Amino acid sequence: MVPFHPYTDHVRDAIVEDGGLRRVDVAYFHDTPVDAVAPRLVRKLSQLAPQLDPILPEVSPSMDGLVHLDTKLLEPRALADVVAARQADALAAY
Repeated sequence: MVPFHPYTDHVRDAIVEDGGLRRVDVAYFHDTPVDAVAPRLVRKLSQLAPQLDPILPEVSPSMDGLVHLDTKLLEPRALADVVAARQADALAAY
């Protein structure tokens, strides 16, 4: 994650400042939040930015795997549980 911290910080800040959301949570993962990664997709990337756009349709969403709510990656949580909790929070707010 370290090489991506400036990018993810920028995205988080943009969401907080411009999104009009009441709450924004950031979760971290080590290498990938799921067990399987298509290496051919990763090899297509030379840097972040518009280079991601052509491969995004090839990446399937997944709710498997673990994420961490702490930057040191010491407290793993199931991604599905984190998403479900945030969905419940969002529904309760309305």
